[in-house]
Order: sequence, then C-alpha cells, then structure tokens
Amino acid sequence: LTRCLEQWQLLPQHISRLRFATPALHAYSHQWSCQLSYHPYKNPIFGHTDGEGCKREWNLLKGIIPMCCISGV
Repeated sequence: LTRCLEQWQLLPQHISRLRFATPALHAYSHQWSCQLSYHPYKNPIFGHTDGEGCKREWNLLKGIIPMCCISGV
C-alpha cells in the first residue's frame, strides 16, 4: 500500500503521518519482508497486541446492535 501511494502520488501531504500494519494472522500469508515491515509486533508505534482489539469492541457493542437494527415484516 505504501508503495502504491508513493507511485501514484496519492495523499502526498499526509503520507508522512500514515502508518500501516497487517493484522497478525493475515501477516503470515505475506512474504517475510512484508511481515517485517508491516507486522504490528515489529512496529513500535502500534505496541504489542494480540490482534483481537476489533473483536473486543464488537463484543462490547453486541448488546446495543439489535436496538439499532431495522426489522421488517
């Protein structure tokens, strides 16, 4: 993604502030060099995580999701 942003000059004013990471499980399907560059464990900005943060957020919201859904007959 970084290479594409640079190649096509997308978001030039913001690219220096962007940091990308590949989710831990998904990283294993990438080449070793990609894992080293984009794995959250290898990037000090992201800190150490088990990669389950998004699941935890959805778990916290599961009680209010039915109230937000529109049901039809």
